[in-house]
Amino acid sequence: MLPSREDTRQRIPVLLYHRIDTEVDAQWRSFCVSPQNFADQMRWLAHQGFTTIHLGQLLDYYQHGSPVPSNPCVITFDDGYFCNYSRAFPIMQRHGFHATVFLACNLLRYVPAKPTEERNSFMAWPEILQMQQAGWAFHSHGLDHRRMTELTRDELLAEIGISRQRLTARLGRPVDFFCYPFNQFNADVQKVVRACGYRGACGGPPFDENGPADDYAIGRTEILWGDSLEQFAFKMKHGLGYYFHVKKQLGKLKRRLLSV
Repeated sequence: MLPSREDTRQRIPVLLYHRIDTEVDAQWRSFCVSPQNFADQMRWLAHQGFTTIHLGQLLDYYQHGSPVPSNPCVITFDDGYFCNYSRAFPIMQRHGFHATVFLACNLLRYVPAKPTEERNSFMAWPEILQMQQAGWAFHSHGLDHRRMTELTRDELLAEIGISRQRLTARLGRPVDFFCYPFNQFNADVQKVVRACGYRGACGGPPFDENGPADDYAIGRTEILWGDSLEQFAFKMKHGLGYYFHVKKQLGKLKRRLLSV
């Protein structure tokens, strides 16, 4: 658990993306962002003076009060799709931004030839290492992108522990964070993540200015296909979209009235 702090902290947005494309089937479209919208979002962040930081810096800030740049944010991508390299990477480089990609080891591409842009197109190691050299970070999303809550302990140890070992060996750097596929986790899964040596994990709802309630449940704000630039700006400010923000505020009001 992260310690509570009496002094006021700022809420650092942690954004979640999957694919940056227009080729996606209707079934998966809501989880994607078009290249044009992504470019507009990154331009907006730059104009607003945002600076990207990594998850370790985020935890250092909330746990120890370590300094962070003004207007910090964390940008993450799940799965390791090729479009993270072919589209997101050059757009973010224009603004001096970097991100974290959670890789599912067994989904990575082992053929060096450039793939077509589609749902089954993943990055290969030369691309990953190029991005790492430019300041991007890579951490674990397991081996096969399985639901952690449905696995035996031995399967969990493989997905969580072996993936960390493989990535560390290939990256030549520590792999300190895990991301729960499908955002599915429980206390038992968190215990395995801790036991395997990770510093933290991504999962759960966005947090406020006090930081994540648990460093093994760092909530993120997902950016979706239908988000306008105004909705994106709203999510940056509040962590939630319009509907869920209103629902949260009504919940707070209800609890306040019941306590009177």
